[in-house]
Amino acid sequence: MLPDRELSAGRPSRICLFTGRRPGKEPRSWVRQDIEILRQSGWQVSPVPILDWCPTPQYLIWLIRHLKTILMNELIFAWFAHPVSTLIARAFGKPIVLNAVGSEVALDADWGFGLPHWWYARTLVRMGLREADCVIAISKEIARWTERWSGRHTTVIYEGVDTTKFKSAPRGHGSNEFRTIVIVALLTWGNIVRKGILTLLEAFKIVQAQMPNTRLVVVGEKLDGYPVLISAAKALGISEATEFKGYVNFQELLDTICAADVYAMPSLQEGFPTALCEALSCGVPIVTTDRPTMNEVFTDRVNALLVEARNPVQLANAILALLTDANLAKTIANNGRKLVETRYSRELRADKLANYLSSAIVMKRNNQRMHFMWLVAFGVLCVITPPIVLFHRCLHGERHRPHE
Repeated sequence: MLPDRELSAGRPSRICLFTGRRPGKEPRSWVRQDIEILRQSGWQVSPVPILDWCPTPQYLIWLIRHLKTILMNELIFAWFAHPVSTLIARAFGKPIVLNAVGSEVALDADWGFGLPHWWYARTLVRMGLREADCVIAISKEIARWTERWSGRHTTVIYEGVDTTKFKSAPRGHGSNEFRTIVIVALLTWGNIVRKGILTLLEAFKIVQAQMPNTRLVVVGEKLDGYPVLISAAKALGISEATEFKGYVNFQELLDTICAADVYAMPSLQEGFPTALCEALSCGVPIVTTDRPTMNEVFTDRVNALLVEARNPVQLANAILALLTDANLAKTIANNGRKLVETRYSRELRADKLANYLSSAIVMKRNNQRMHFMWLVAFGVLCVITPPIVLFHRCLHGERHRPHE
């Protein structure tokens, strides 16, 4: 763990933030939240979206376009532990801090999630992690993976929820009012699998058979997974009781979560279960799976109900328990709100992240000249990687899956 240090020379330091996600406008954008956290702490932050996890010829054009930004900043903070970030940092003599988020380092073989299952990708990931100055992760589970590939210590700095924005709103139950189950997810095919939404639809069919006055609300942009969900809802006979809201603005999202009786997300994998923490912060009890990272963050029957993954019967029983047992639901919600406030708040991430990056800048290497051999290596990898990837796909019939 790096020691806490003040900002170098008593002035704002300049950070180039590499991100695989463009900073969104909504308060739920985690990259945007980190930018705000750092700027409020006195940093000058220059966001630079990167193209992909692996070096490609397009990166050479990208480098020319962003060269001035890279050179003028003192440190590179990469949101996603992509090996490209380390290559660029080493080529231009910049300290590099990698923030490991999930699919770029994790590997779940039972459903083919995460890091590609072949030697070349793993070699690049290992090199990126080992050559970085510092590596942080958003959960212990993700830290476990980074340490597996790099053989070095990883510091955990959990994602943070803004509890001043995500807070409960008063509501009452009428005798004929529907009881609502909510999930929020971007409706890509990868997310449908990863977040267990098809399992949730099966569980909802069981719930509705016992409690006809229930409805399921799915919030999230309707992308390539949406038609699959529509077909599944029709096949299960729950179309009329299932609402797909699509993309909504932040206030409508907040109103939808706060109006829910249960937030259910039976994920197979989460880098950090931020959406579940947001629901708890709004005073809504949650049901999720007994899998990493959910069983790291939550305790069963204390601040969540944890069920077996891919088990719609267990999921339905847990949802019914919260819908029928007011005391249990209240206990889960109250304990959950306290958990988020004390362990997973935005303020905690802000303090830890600012201190950590301050220390990384203090750790600057004496030789800050451009490392010509790293630049050459970057150029060579940009040229040879695409044919290697293409050959691998042709040989194994594998299609590249972008990281979620």
